[in-house]
Amino acid sequence: MWKLIIVEDEPLVRRTIVGRINWREHGFELVGEAGNGQEAFELIRSCSPDLVITDIVMPLMDGIELLKETRTGGWDCRFLMLTCMNEFEFARQALEYGASGYLLKLSMDVKSLEAALHKIKRELESRAEVRELQAKQSLYRYRDLYRSLWDRFYLRDNGLPGLENEMESLPAFSPQNVFMCAFLNDNTDFCLEQARRIGFLGSDVMNGPYEWSSFTQDGITTVFCWSDRTLAWKVPASDESGILCAAVYAKPFSASKLGTVWFDALLMLDRCWHDGRIGFVSVDARFGQSRQPFSALSWSHERELLLIFEQSKVEACKTILDLLWNEMRELTIPVTFVKETTVRLDHLFARIVNHPGLPSGELTGVASSQRLKELFWQRIERYLQHKAASEEDLTDHEEINKIIRFIRQNYDENITLKSMARYVAMEEHYVSRLFKSKVGENLINYVQHYRVEKAKVFLAESDLSVSDVGCNVGFSNDNYFIKIFKRVTGITPSVYRKRMESQNEPQHTS
Repeated sequence: MWKLIIVEDEPLVRRTIVGRINWREHGFELVGEAGNGQEAFELIRSCSPDLVITDIVMPLMDGIELLKETRTGGWDCRFLMLTCMNEFEFARQALEYGASGYLLKLSMDVKSLEAALHKIKRELESRAEVRELQAKQSLYRYRDLYRSLWDRFYLRDNGLPGLENEMESLPAFSPQNVFMCAFLNDNTDFCLEQARRIGFLGSDVMNGPYEWSSFTQDGITTVFCWSDRTLAWKVPASDESGILCAAVYAKPFSASKLGTVWFDALLMLDRCWHDGRIGFVSVDARFGQSRQPFSALSWSHERELLLIFEQSKVEACKTILDLLWNEMRELTIPVTFVKETTVRLDHLFARIVNHPGLPSGELTGVASSQRLKELFWQRIERYLQHKAASEEDLTDHEEINKIIRFIRQNYDENITLKSMARYVAMEEHYVSRLFKSKVGENLINYVQHYRVEKAKVFLAESDLSVSDVGCNVGFSNDNYFIKIFKRVTGITPSVYRKRMESQNEPQHTS
């Protein structure tokens, strides 16, 4: 339905117009009535009608002035003017200012009114099609700019991204005023709807001369509103904060400050994400943070988590995961980095246990740090369960199977034939003969082969040095690790890593 208001200073005439036809049958909904131009202008600001049917001669503000004020304010509603026989000069002026037509009040009948509505309805439908096309174009118009700024925000080198020359990146046709709101939510339609309803005076922002666009990455959606008009603004009321995610907004600002303001908003969004805060927050409320280079996440907890996971130590995994998450919160590691780390570890854990893996979208779309940790832990438990179910006993001898399970969970420790014999309370030489007869190789060779298989995963999937890999899988020194790895695989650990890297590089086709 197209929204309609009727403006007429004579109540009897206004009631006659209102009751003359069934407006809804013609696609219009009457949303308001006014007795003069000033009342009508307030209705236009609050209702953003699609059509205004107005008398020309009225007290306080006449129909021509109302049309001028409406156009100056940026509203693009259609106007149908009502005039008397001696007011044709006013009607001509109205047409010059963009009115869709006029009707003589004395001769206006149902047929002429319906004909005028039919013409205006076609104009509105045509305008709606144009706006829909413009909206789709604006969603992509600034895509390269947003991507360029985002990549500069999260450069891995030292120092801050260069934001001092932002205007050089702006398209030449860009409006000069921007409103922005960044959400911890990857539903673009939802974020656009929320951003459009906060902070603006009246509802004209829905239909005024604005360009709405958005950028979504790593579960964060930033909505931008571009305009050459000065955007009327108010602070969102407390009852407008009923969203279940965090959103950081910036009051309308100059387009030349886009990069700086967006970066500040993302820094605040990182803190909201770690703290579990929800609702709208102004970018001016800085929580005391200053713009500094991002802190680096230490490798120690991540490396320990990998090792403990390999050994299927469930409780220890939970403890290390808590330590890793606390470190990320204390350092306020950016959301995008936390999710990147989580997805990488998730893929690695799936590979370790020969699991096909789970979709990454569930992790990247999470709106809080705590929820991401909960989901990640659920995945770790599933991977460990898969690992336990797939590791069937290799022999029909209970003590030998007990030794095998111990090796798999503690391969980084000093494992000897003597310690395993003591572990199962059996004589050492008997364990040696029994193990080889049941498994097909002696115990020490089995341990070395198992360690090499685990080393392959670390070499292919992590950035650990060759020395650290050898230490993590239980080899006492680098030379011994390299010697055993080459004996088992035929190549050194470094060569193996290079081969895996070349296999994983994308293949380019001409």
